[in-house]
Amino acid sequence: MKRFTFYTLNIILLNIILSIVIPVHAHSGKLKSTTALLLAPNNINVNTKKINYGNNYIEVNLDIPVLNDLKDKAVQDKINMDILNYICKLKNRTEGFAKTDMNNNILVRPYTVQTNYDVHYTSSSFLSLTVMYYEYTGGAHGISCKIPYNLNLKTGENITLEKLFQQNANYIHLINKEIQLQIDKKNSVPGAISITEFKTISNTQPFYIDDNNLVIYFQPYEIGPYVLGIQEFTIPLSKLPHF
Repeated sequence: MKRFTFYTLNIILLNIILSIVIPVHAHSGKLKSTTALLLAPNNINVNTKKINYGNNYIEVNLDIPVLNDLKDKAVQDKINMDILNYICKLKNRTEGFAKTDMNNNILVRPYTVQTNYDVHYTSSSFLSLTVMYYEYTGGAHGISCKIPYNLNLKTGENITLEKLFQQNANYIHLINKEIQLQIDKKNSVPGAISITEFKTISNTQPFYIDDNNLVIYFQPYEIGPYVLGIQEFTIPLSKLPHF
């Protein structure tokens, strides 16, 4: 029970950090046409910066996305620095725990920090990617957290869910309805571990764009037990008329 509580608090802390630390640049209004951002011709590349090292209290293996070929180099540099700094902030936090536990003689084996990423959608104006952050800090298993980056490449803004939709659109109701239908289908499978804690999404719900779909997701423990992992719900953009 003690270890479960630690991991539960850990993922809650990560979610709080996600809502506070991920940079969202000030922007005067709603996106007038998200479709225009998505359809702009793609001319960017995403490369990988690797940070790998280990010692007697931590093993670090980070793959960090680095944008290239943006027209606005200032925006590009800002985005790259924001992503790097945020991942390193999480890494430093975990490394601090490891060093403290080693000094207190409660470190059984080195803690672990890993990241990898997936690029889901690119155009010259919009990039949707997610960074998977994994840490092991003792106990039966580690914990993962998927970090969303949905970037307006003209402004550097990290777009929240509400900014995908026209003002006053009832998008939360539409998305909740689609998610609940998918949950009911998952729960109906014989032997399935039920998802029982879904109530509603928020206007800052983590998401990414993949092809012609909006993918809403929940971190471990958010809507079910750890064994369910990260739960994703794919919704065709065609079902969201105010997009």
